[in-house]
Amino acid sequence: MSTATESGARCAICGSEEIERHHVGGKNHIVWFTMPLCVTHHRQLSAVIAAAKIDFTYTDDPKERLVRAQEACQVFQWMLSQAQRELNSKVTNEEQNISI
Repeated sequence: MSTATESGARCAICGSEEIERHHVGGKNHIVWFTMPLCVTHHRQLSAVIAAAKIDFTYTDDPKERLVRAQEACQVFQWMLSQAQRELNSKVTNEEQNISI
């Protein structure tokens, strides 16, 4: 997948302007649902989804496609919460350094 700069688009996790469009629910399940991610976070999310053993192969069963898409979206939400935790920790550490 090529990296591009879209007008106003930034990585949903780190804010980088060099982004790729990640099919959060999978190209075979929810083709229209994409999220801008930098190359690093795109690869990280794909690896975590693979580790979670979410099947992105096409299935004729619309209910199963939705289940797989939801599972992938939940992995993405987990990544967002981890990024928030890291940001909170960074801010707290910076605040402690200022008060010392």
